[in-house]
Amino acid sequence: MPAGLVAGLLLVGLGLATAGPAAAAEDSTHPQARVVMGPSCRPGGMVIDVVARSVPYSVRLATTRTPGGEDVATVQPWQTVTLRSGLVDWGETIDSRLEYAALDGSGARFVDELAEYSFTRPTQADCAAAAGPPAAIPSLPPVSSGPQASSATVRAAAFRTPTSATGTGDLAALIAAAVSLVCSAAGLVAVLGRRRALSR
Repeated sequence: MPAGLVAGLLLVGLGLATAGPAAAAEDSTHPQARVVMGPSCRPGGMVIDVVARSVPYSVRLATTRTPGGEDVATVQPWQTVTLRSGLVDWGETIDSRLEYAALDGSGARFVDELAEYSFTRPTQADCAAAAGPPAAIPSLPPVSSGPQASSATVRAAAFRTPTSATGTGDLAALIAAAVSLVCSAAGLVAVLGRRRALSR
């Protein structure tokens, strides 16, 4: 076999061998994952959103501590599912991976090692130090009942005094009017009596 033909076949074979992983990596049917949250001072663990594309997949979140899987879901085309690990202890390191299996009958499987996402939750002491001392709550001045009570009493007295005085004035005016009416009636009777006497 000519040397040129052998070299050509080797190049073609090398090209196919290198194109295989690249084609798999660029497969537009594979779901895409996004790490939403890793272990932190807040309770919880890993939270990962998985978005399917044109093919439905079963996806499992596995970790080094639970290789059998901590969460599993089925994601339909163009939909999103959220996978969550169990609680992560203080100072614990958790490495995660996503295991995919196509549900279109093709038997396609692949694993996303999430190589960039190895998380260690801070220790409780580190979180307490980062939080700092609790913020002081400003205290309100004490409420004193003495001055308020005397002010209320003064206002009540000031309110009642004019009312009482007004009531006395009204009574005096009523008595004066009655006396005046009696006097007027007496004068009228006297005038009528004089007229009768003159007419006789």
